[in-house]
Amino acid sequence: MCRKHYNAEYFKQNKESILISHRNYYKQNKEKMQKWRRDYHKKYPEVSRRNKIVRKNRENSKHKQYTDLEVLKVYGTNCHICLEPIDLSAPRRTGKPGWQKGLHIDHLVPVSLSGLDIIQNVRPAHGSCNLHKYNDQDAII
Repeated sequence: MCRKHYNAEYFKQNKESILISHRNYYKQNKEKMQKWRRDYHKKYPEVSRRNKIVRKNRENSKHKQYTDLEVLKVYGTNCHICLEPIDLSAPRRTGKPGWQKGLHIDHLVPVSLSGLDIIQNVRPAHGSCNLHKYNDQDAII
């Protein structure tokens, strides 16, 4: 049995005691844990942002979460805004060379306007197309 499966099985069998132990550790090291959390959010803002969106929409949506590959499989590899092919090998993060033609997952109804983070509300787009479109009700197709 690999380590990952062993750990998952161990957690299932000892869930209550592990959670109690974690809560006690947090109570005893509250300032340390808060500092670690602040540092993590600063170091990985895109992960923190994604997790915040997922948490926000979890209660609003009974749909399963999607992956980037599922979005590409359903909607293809062309940008839904300009209809040009997306360079899947290009970096996705802004500021890196070639990011403009890289893959971004675009929300048709923006999350900021109460759009849900579900596969029916997302489409593949170029990074530059996604960042240059409007974020208001008039831009919703």
